[in-house]
Amino acid sequence: MEIYAGDRYLTVTGQHVEGTPTELRQLTQAESNALFHKVMAGRKPPILDARQGIASSGIAPAGIAPGTVLNPKYLALKAGNIEAAGIPDPSAAVQSFLTYSAYHHVCDPKAIEADFKSSGLYRDFGPGHGNWVEKWERLRDSELHKACEQARRWISERLRGKKVPEEPSPLVVFTARSFLKEEFRKREPIMVTSAQEFPVFHTSSANQVHPWRGVGKTNLCLALGNAMAKGESFLEWKAPRTFRVSYVEGELPGQELQERVRLLVGESDNFMVVTPEAQPGSTIPSIATEGGRRLVEDVIVTHKAEVVFLDSISTLANIATNDEEEWLALLDWFKFLRNKYGIALFYLQHDGKKGLQRGHSKHEDILDKSVHLTWLKGHTGNTGLNFTLSFDKARQPVRESAHLQVELLEYMGRAEWVSAPELDKRIKALELLAAGVPQREISKRVGVSSKTISKWKKEQDEAEQPLSEEDGDDEAADDEEEPEF
Repeated sequence: MEIYAGDRYLTVTGQHVEGTPTELRQLTQAESNALFHKVMAGRKPPILDARQGIASSGIAPAGIAPGTVLNPKYLALKAGNIEAAGIPDPSAAVQSFLTYSAYHHVCDPKAIEADFKSSGLYRDFGPGHGNWVEKWERLRDSELHKACEQARRWISERLRGKKVPEEPSPLVVFTARSFLKEEFRKREPIMVTSAQEFPVFHTSSANQVHPWRGVGKTNLCLALGNAMAKGESFLEWKAPRTFRVSYVEGELPGQELQERVRLLVGESDNFMVVTPEAQPGSTIPSIATEGGRRLVEDVIVTHKAEVVFLDSISTLANIATNDEEEWLALLDWFKFLRNKYGIALFYLQHDGKKGLQRGHSKHEDILDKSVHLTWLKGHTGNTGLNFTLSFDKARQPVRESAHLQVELLEYMGRAEWVSAPELDKRIKALELLAAGVPQREISKRVGVSSKTISKWKKEQDEAEQPLSEEDGDDEAADDEEEPEF
């Protein structure tokens, strides 16, 4: 048995320490309880009811050290007063009491059973509610197991100096009148359509991007995140301002991700990158675990992220695609991130064989937007990234630019996503510029800003820039005949 009041490290050397017993002996339950209470002396017990705080009964149940501070809900349940405990369902009340008892008795089954049988819950609650004198004979082992599992988690958290999880607080209820006066966090558009500025994506949202593998989801989302981080345009959309973006990538080698960031993002202090290769152990703990989720939340808090990309569910969570229990836990966490931090969450995953996203379909329920990427007919990606972008779920309709044909263009060490309408506008604008039409007039005719036209012109000039004199001299020198010696 090991009990630590703080961080400790244990090393087994195999060498005997003089003056200590040479034989191992198992502690009795009484000795274990006494040791536990000695180590825990002076440490706060779990506060499991934030509204009432904690109170001392003055009468400790058998087996609990005198003076131990007990939770008032435990005391109410011990007396059989389930209404005062706020748990009107008898079965739920019994399980709650058993968990408290398991915590106080350090998971001693005999002590827990004795505590329960001496409580006001060990009785017949009447028709429709169950007779727990009879039920106990049938459910004893399973109820004790559930109670001890939860109690062990509480004990582990307490010994690590962490707050024991609280039971759910009562639901907050508004009248319609008071609800309309309540101030909630405002949802802010993070991308709007370029033409009419209709909202596309918001803060405090959960969004999904799903294609068939190899279509280009990572390249697309890096560029989308870059536009948000820099307050720039992307396809037929634009970011109203700059946003702090964190991109958590769970698959690519560091050098490959670095090259994509160089092409699609460039140098930016507003765009944070997390890659497995740079982590201790060269991996990111699964976000299906408490530890992995805590690390992601640390990134959000530390870097004040407003937009978070998780790329992808299959590599960051590593759960079975149809594991409903794991998916439900992930969904609860996604909702928590959205509500707690007000972020715009984008998670990426692959389509299955039927062209639908992998995994349990229940996750779609929480989505604000679901973006589907599909190859153009006859296209397989061998000649570049060219696909259709559409919304297969939009809680708030995207009123324009909701169905785009997009292509990734690479030139001069850069890469840029363009849509078919945008590409047509670019060509037309550059043709008008070459014809001597004023830029302000082109802006009106084509329907893009002067800033965008200037950007297109600059990119064209860089792509067509002739060799410098120095480069020309070198090339001429190469053509000269070498002198004979």
